Amino acid sequence: MSHDASLGRKIRKGLSNSMKSLHKEMEIKKDQLYALYDVLEGQKQAQQEMTDEFLDLTLTQLGVVVDDTWEGID
Repeated sequence: MSHDASLGRKIRKGLSNSMKSLHKEMEIKKDQLYALYDVLEGQKQAQQEMTDEFLDLTLTQLGVVVDDTWEGID
């Protein structure tokens, strides 16, 4: 049985690319959370209650997909 050194490198490169992709997604989600927090603070200062429609619009503008069937983190 022979050992293929390039196979290990390919696996490492694949994992590295996956990690970079996940890190980028995490940064996007953090930005979305901060934007939502800013909206919430603005609503509190203006003493306005957010309607469901306004909340959905805000989430959509921030690129957040609203999924009514979400059941928590696996």
